[in-house]
Amino acid sequence: FIADGKMFDAVAHVCQATAQEIMAEKCNLAWVTVCDGKGGGLRAEQQAHYSCSKPRSNSVEEWPRDERGDILIREPIRALVGREQPFDHDGAKDRPRDTFLVVTGKGKVRAGIFSRSHLMTTGLEPSTALPLLCEARDRGMNCVVIDPNARGDRF
Repeated sequence: FIADGKMFDAVAHVCQATAQEIMAEKCNLAWVTVCDGKGGGLRAEQQAHYSCSKPRSNSVEEWPRDERGDILIREPIRALVGREQPFDHDGAKDRPRDTFLVVTGKGKVRAGIFSRSHLMTTGLEPSTALPLLCEARDRGMNCVVIDPNARGDRF
C-alpha cells in the first residue's frame, strides 16, 4: 500500500522511469527530442484564437509567461523511437514501413505507461506498451512512443 500524495508520486516516478528504460532496452528504442523547449510562446494575436470566454484550470491565461507575454516553454518534448530502420522480410530497405505510434492519455503518466497505479500493483506487461512494442518490432514496424505529458498534466 502506498498512500496518495508526495510518496505515491515519488514511487510512481521511479517506477515509470524504470519501465521506460526496460522498454527502450528490450525494444531497441532511443530517446529523441521532438521539441527542444526553446521556441517562443504564443503571441497575443494567437492567444485570442486559443483562449475561451470562461478560463479553465488549463487555459492559456494561466500558463507562465515572459516579459513580452509569450508562454514559456521549459521542458523539452521527447519520444522513444526505434534505433534501427526495419527491413522487409526480403531484405529490401527502401520500401516504406508501417509505423506503430503509442500515445498515452492525459494525466501524470509518461511515455508508454498506461496507468501508474496499475504499474505499481500489477506489473510491467499489463500496464505498459511493452508487449505491444515487442509485437510491432517483431512485425518489422517502426515504433514511436510519444510523451504527451512531458510538460506536466495541466497542459
